[in-house]
Amino acid sequence: PPRSTLFPYTTLFRSGDYRKYFPSAHLRYRFTDRLISRASYSTTMARPTLGQIIPTTTVTATTGGLGLGTVNQNNTDLGPQYSKNYDLMLEWYFRPVGVLSAGVFRKQISGFIATSRGVIGAGTDNGFGGEFAGYDLVTQQNVASARIEGYELNYDQQLRQLPAPFNTLAVFANYTHTRTTGTYDAGAGELANFVPTTWNAGVSYAFRRLQLRVAYNRTSAYLISYNANPLSATRQTASGNLGVNLTAKVAPWLNASVDVFNLLNDWPDNYSVEPNRITVSEVYGTRVTFALSGRF
Repeated sequence: PPRSTLFPYTTLFRSGDYRKYFPSAHLRYRFTDRLISRASYSTTMARPTLGQIIPTTTVTATTGGLGLGTVNQNNTDLGPQYSKNYDLMLEWYFRPVGVLSAGVFRKQISGFIATSRGVIGAGTDNGFGGEFAGYDLVTQQNVASARIEGYELNYDQQLRQLPAPFNTLAVFANYTHTRTTGTYDAGAGELANFVPTTWNAGVSYAFRRLQLRVAYNRTSAYLISYNANPLSATRQTASGNLGVNLTAKVAPWLNASVDVFNLLNDWPDNYSVEPNRITVSEVYGTRVTFALSGRF
């Protein structure tokens, strides 16, 4: 429409671009046919998702329990995070099929995206015009720097050397230990959503048209949201998950399966300071799924 003196408008165009280089190097050395070492250096970048930077604020009032409520607010100034990655791995291969490996890793991150939790203060300068004093404020920020380092062990083998009918048995196990540090506004602290220790173990077995797989996963307690005040930080308790899968080949083109998730009904709780100070406890029970799949 033609421009009006009462309602003038102006069309504005904005554009921008940048270039980043991400060098990497990967080395592999074979000591023997069964012993191999690997070393790598890489650089990466991770941008925040669109849902993390859209300027939205969600207020939830507490009808019962601790606190007045929670204000979840996106940070529109959230920038990308950059990482320099170092990895060393040593692998030993079994005959006929299997591997035993051990590795160490370090990630040096700048601008790490972390979730922070604080309490909104009183006064008109609290960022909300004096409203929501005493509410918890949950948002995300770019930590100045962060470091992730640790080691991992892995074992995976098909036991074909066993006599029949046990020669279709396969076993696996792995363990990962991680240590994290980050530089927040209030000083150094551990990073949220990184599990210090994780281990998995399982076995699979095939007999004629049946295939059975049993696996157990265990994670240690870890930090969910950071706060300079340890009393306000949120953590999750250690938990384990036992899963069972049974698959039957009904026909060459049709499979039937049953999956059992969290057979022991072991679910983590949220807590503050001590595991016995539970703030959120949710139990979803054991899930059983039946499925048919085919190719036509």
